[in-house]
Amino acid sequence: MIYNIDFNLSAIVILLFITAYVIAKKGLTKRANRIYLAVIICCLMCTFADIMCAYMNSFPNPEKHLRQDIWNNAYMLLHNALPFLIGVYLIYELRILKLMRRDSIIILSIPLIAVEILVLINPANRLAFYYDDAGRYTRGPLFNVFYLVAVLYIFFAVAMAVKNRHSMSHGKQMMLVFLMLASILPIMIQAVYPYVPIESFFQSMGLLGLLFTLDDKGDIIDHNTGIYNRYSFIEYMGSLLEGTDAQLITVKLSDINYYNSTIGVQYVNDILKEIAAWLQRTGGDMQCYYCGNGCFVLCGMHMAEEQTNLLKEEIFARFDDPWGKRDFQSVFPVQICTVRIPRDVSTLEQILLLIDMKFKGNDSNELNALTAISSYQHRIKTESAVKKALRNGSFKVYYQPIWDKKTGTILSAEALLRLFDDELGFIPPDEFIPVAEKNGTILDIGAFVFDEVCRFYQERQLYRIGIQYVDINLSVVQCMNRRLVNEFERTMAKYQISPERINLEITESATADSPGALAGTVKSLFNKGFDISLDDFGTGYSNFSYMVEMPFTGVKLDRSILWSAIHPKNGEGDENAMLYLENTIRMLHEMHYKITVEGVETVEQKVLLEKLGCDQLQGFYFSKPVPADTFIDFVKVVNA
Repeated sequence: MIYNIDFNLSAIVILLFITAYVIAKKGLTKRANRIYLAVIICCLMCTFADIMCAYMNSFPNPEKHLRQDIWNNAYMLLHNALPFLIGVYLIYELRILKLMRRDSIIILSIPLIAVEILVLINPANRLAFYYDDAGRYTRGPLFNVFYLVAVLYIFFAVAMAVKNRHSMSHGKQMMLVFLMLASILPIMIQAVYPYVPIESFFQSMGLLGLLFTLDDKGDIIDHNTGIYNRYSFIEYMGSLLEGTDAQLITVKLSDINYYNSTIGVQYVNDILKEIAAWLQRTGGDMQCYYCGNGCFVLCGMHMAEEQTNLLKEEIFARFDDPWGKRDFQSVFPVQICTVRIPRDVSTLEQILLLIDMKFKGNDSNELNALTAISSYQHRIKTESAVKKALRNGSFKVYYQPIWDKKTGTILSAEALLRLFDDELGFIPPDEFIPVAEKNGTILDIGAFVFDEVCRFYQERQLYRIGIQYVDINLSVVQCMNRRLVNEFERTMAKYQISPERINLEITESATADSPGALAGTVKSLFNKGFDISLDDFGTGYSNFSYMVEMPFTGVKLDRSILWSAIHPKNGEGDENAMLYLENTIRMLHEMHYKITVEGVETVEQKVLLEKLGCDQLQGFYFSKPVPADTFIDFVKVVNA
């Protein structure tokens, strides 16, 4: 009987194409890809051996049984190994290797070992196959055991795929089903028609379909460090967050952009590559990812707490030493966070939060995952509270009186926004203002405050009780709004209030961080008649060129300067801080700024500031921020 090898030849072409494509396009960094390539090579060798068997068995020669035996044995050995390798590939693709006990792996290998031994001893007992008197290849009484074991492994793979289907994409699930069908159907056909070897062709088609579900190496590998990138990490986490016990260790370098700008991108990339290689070696079975911005992540399965802690300490110890080459070495502060899934985190959003949290410390430290996530959840609730307050109009504007030294009266006040939420209670401005700036609601909040202050000033005729103007804080985001000046003009026209009744305050840190964004808006507001003050002076990084260029009329010193010079609790202070306070006030006076100092809480502080020549004082010594009606009652008494 002549065997038809057309299907086998087609299979070889397909398998050679897959081999070249995997090596060139998909890459072998991923372990599952390497096992997939091993499956392809095994299938390729099996197909070639099948062709040689077909040739030998089609033209039997009793004098060449040894050669015929070699090819038939080689084919059977490879044929038996192929379903086992497909199962191994599936185990790695599903990431369940560490979920399997060692005895389970041994039991899984027993059928393969048994049939391979059967092949090896076949020349002695001829139970698998033999040659009849005419020298023709004939299946032996135990030949169907090979097919039985192959089907057994295929059903095992199907069971694992179904049980862990959430660990794979839908496309990969479909291709695996196709591969299983492509492996089972030809077995059934060849059991009936042994002279039509179609098994390799069907398997090659199934493997070809699976090929297109593999990630390209350019998509999953970071080209600088040579390890898996953020995309690969996110894909992996998507399958891992299905209840599997796993451990993450994030290793985050401090402010990587600073190092890029100081020592150069190339040096930083070389150091990142060095760190990546060390983490891969040190992490052992843990998979290493680089998620960008100097953040590495090690991921492992079913690790003991002690093992994780030892690895964490080893990483801390290594980062105490410098990284880099001999001509340039530097110590990099690092922040480490250990996370257990699903105990500590349950969503991809929470994991990415821990990865993307900024770290700008000068010393290495450990980030507590639960604390960070709790803070994040509180921030989410704060954002919801801000939006709800805007919808319901539940923001309240409080007023803190500002005492004027020259007149000895309350001459102005600072408008301070307060937020009281039903669930969270009182939310301090330093919590909800940054949230509002990030999500853009600060524009609506700013418009509300400006409208409320203008309405309050005009309706309650504050000028009649001696209040000449009200301070309103402006955020950087507001100053970036090109329509801000027009919006303010419309609001003042609605309440028939003039610009000199409003003093706009801009923080010192804002002028340092975004001078370009501020300059145009500040000058436009000044030209419209508003007074502009520099707020929180002494907390940021003052650049006097900004103070000269921008039309500030006043400066408000932060309370930290006053408290360093004379603390409200004990009246003590630092001598250098006192010198700084005295000289700062003198300098600002010589620059013709109106000086306000906030944080005044004791009579000693008041007397000192009066002696130093401050124009205005603000603080709890006079009054805390109070509601509008309370403010009016207070001013009427003080200014009577």
